[in-house]
Amino acid sequence: MTQLALTFEGPFTFTEDSTSVFRSPSAAAPGVYLWTVRQNRDHTHLIHYVGETGALGERHREHLTEILGLNYGIFDPDIARDGICEFI
Repeated sequence: MTQLALTFEGPFTFTEDSTSVFRSPSAAAPGVYLWTVRQNRDHTHLIHYVGETGALGERHREHLTEILGLNYGIFDPDIARDGICEFI
């Protein structure tokens, strides 16, 4: 039997502050990551994307480029916090 240890870090942001995914200790690490939206009603997190990467910071630079280039569908953030996923 193989044992697998999971550790969770975050949440991270795309901005250049202390919570930046690009400055995190995990930036060069491989792993699985979740994108979530915090829900208004109970402050739990709705998972809307699961990704796998060889380098977390590099992958998120790619995501940021796609987001800013409007190549990804973007949820309306106000209603997503109420559990409704509607693209804008």
